[in-house]
Amino acid sequence: MSRHDIVIVPKAKQILDEAIKESCGLTVLWDGRETYVVKGRGTSCSVNLQRRSCSCRVWDLLGIPCCHGVTAIQEARKNPIDYVHSCYLKETYMQTYSYCMDVIRGEDFWEDVEGDLVLPPLIKKKTKRQTQKDEKERGLGGCCVQW
Repeated sequence: MSRHDIVIVPKAKQILDEAIKESCGLTVLWDGRETYVVKGRGTSCSVNLQRRSCSCRVWDLLGIPCCHGVTAIQEARKNPIDYVHSCYLKETYMQTYSYCMDVIRGEDFWEDVEGDLVLPPLIKKKTKRQTQKDEKERGLGGCCVQW
């Protein structure tokens, strides 16, 4: 990943590129403050760039702008990549995987520790329910009920 000259991870970029393709043909109405109404394909969604959310909820759930969000972002003359959640940034990815886990040596190398012996919890066997006399007479043996 360190060799790639990218800002966001490839899967997020792929999803964003798909949203950019889907945003073609959508129209935008701006309320003059922070809300955009994006219409097209029989739907109308409300987009808030400050909150980074859309009424279709795709942007809210993924953290990647949906096609409505992309349309509003482009209307505001901004870059959609700047609106992708920070968890998808290459920098975050590199920080997440920068730590190495130490290998644990086999049980033969473990040190003996003094103290109480810890045992796993006892597992009780489940007992079968006793069949009543009237159940046997009606042909209702065991747990299977016939209607």
